[in-house]
Amino acid sequence: MNAVVRVVAERLGVEYAKVLRYLPREDLFILEAAVGGFGGVQIGTEKVNGGEPIPRRDTPFSPTSR
Repeated sequence: MNAVVRVVAERLGVEYAKVLRYLPREDLFILEAAVGGFGGVQIGTEKVNGGEPIPRRDTPFSPTSR
């Protein structure tokens, strides 16, 4: 699936893209695939709230560091 996300990102002209799957029983999303700076994130296990971004792991900036 990462290959598909890579193609979509290229077509959209963006550097970063991710696919999240909604888990209705938990009211969370799970990261299914990602490209561009999401190293260290556990594909298939990383869970986030709907409005919570998954921070890039290769930069000192993250939304929670504001």
